[in-house]
Amino acid sequence: MADALTALEQDLLARDADNAPVDWDVAPTELRELVVRYYPSGLPSLTVKQAREVLDRLATPGAMMRKALPLVCVGAGKDGEPACPYTPGCPLVDAGLPPLGQPCPFETANVDSWFTAYMRDLEVLPTNLVELSQVKDLIAIDLLMQRATGMLSRDGLIDENPVGVIPDKVGGGITVYRKDPAVAASLLERFATLKQRVLKAMVATREAKARFKKDGQKDPSTLYGDLLRKAGLLPV
Repeated sequence: MADALTALEQDLLARDADNAPVDWDVAPTELRELVVRYYPSGLPSLTVKQAREVLDRLATPGAMMRKALPLVCVGAGKDGEPACPYTPGCPLVDAGLPPLGQPCPFETANVDSWFTAYMRDLEVLPTNLVELSQVKDLIAIDLLMQRATGMLSRDGLIDENPVGVIPDKVGGGITVYRKDPAVAASLLERFATLKQRVLKAMVATREAKARFKKDGQKDPSTLYGDLLRKAGLLPV
């Protein structure tokens, strides 16, 4: 019991520290300079947690992508909005606890896993902006393919589209549907082709870089990075 109370107390203290306002007099120089750039008229009131998230996005390659790529949770859908492509089957929706309006925790986990895997397997350097952008494209395509697969699993390979109404004798009518191949199947094929294009572009970029290096010249991606550093947009 004592250990449990100690753990609870530590958790409460950590939460209090996260919610405490930033003391700008002792804040990191990088954070202070950034805030002054966007708030020249006065330093805003940020909590320690908010400031940490800002620094994390600035310092960690792919941090912004982690927030931007995942679906925003819509749960089972309502008021005419379509349901999440992972329903039914999402454990949070099934439990009645979807994190509505927040990034999907499962796609966020996928983004983290894929980013780590691509950076490792493709040997991408965090300072290579061109290849970082290509990794982002690959992850975006992987997510789109996963969503299309979820729609196929839920809705099947055939879409039924209304094409007309046959009137009946009581003033009503019977809707006539046409069976078409599922749009999700077509999208899945397109996304797979697009992924191959991105991978080929990455290979072509590396081949061009190798040729420039052989000739003793800087490749375009290195020149681009140099320009950003001269403009003060990248650390020297």
